[in-house]
Amino acid sequence: MKTIIFSSLLIISLFFTLLSCHKNDAVAPTTKTFVLVHGAWQAPYAWQSVKDQLVQQGQKVVVVELPGHGADNTSPATLSMDVYRDKVISAINALSENVILVGHSMGGMVVSAVAEKIPGRIDKLVYVGAFLPANGQSCWPWLLQIAPRNWDPL
Repeated sequence: MKTIIFSSLLIISLFFTLLSCHKNDAVAPTTKTFVLVHGAWQAPYAWQSVKDQLVQQGQKVVVVELPGHGADNTSPATLSMDVYRDKVISAINALSENVILVGHSMGGMVVSAVAEKIPGRIDKLVYVGAFLPANGQSCWPWLLQIAPRNWDPL
């Protein structure tokens, strides 16, 4: 699992590094706002390295902590895709500019739900090692059906 997380973060770091490249060094890079959404068994810590690199490049970064993850003590009984979606929408609505919305793992399903609700606020949608459901598929139990079955949680 750690290898998958590290590989995913390495790929997104490379992606954002390439985004910052341009042909004319005299042209100042445009500041973008990135909203990063972690996966199912993670919290905002998963994005720390990516956030640091983007901020170092002069980009604005918001890392969303999904309810029930990390330091958030929301009861698991109240969690749903709508709750996750609404948390991300609230983070985006607190910003004045459109965003590049990035989802990792289950966060891919969350960013898809967000983009369906507020498409005018999303400049780009990025999936990093993320689940992308077909039209009409829900997170549960679909996620359990496609998640790797041979991983050792220890």
